[in-house]
Amino acid sequence: MTTKATTKPNLYERMKMANVLIDSHYSDLYVEDCALTRSIMKEYPAISYNAFHNQVTGTIWLDIPFCFSPYWENLNKGARK
Repeated sequence: MTTKATTKPNLYERMKMANVLIDSHYSDLYVEDCALTRSIMKEYPAISYNAFHNQVTGTIWLDIPFCFSPYWENLNKGARK
């Protein structure tokens, strides 16, 4: 009997699946800080983040460096041309 291996989604994909508020700046992923995002972050213990006060929304967000995967996907597409 063979089983199909499942691939763990990257952090950006996982946040999207959870429908949390997402923003970005270049390769940095920003997510609104809440119990759900903190729970998801525990699934990725090797990834560090910093909390910051979002001056537009007035809420706390998490800055997760280098984890906005669309940035890297678009960068790689340009390198393949």
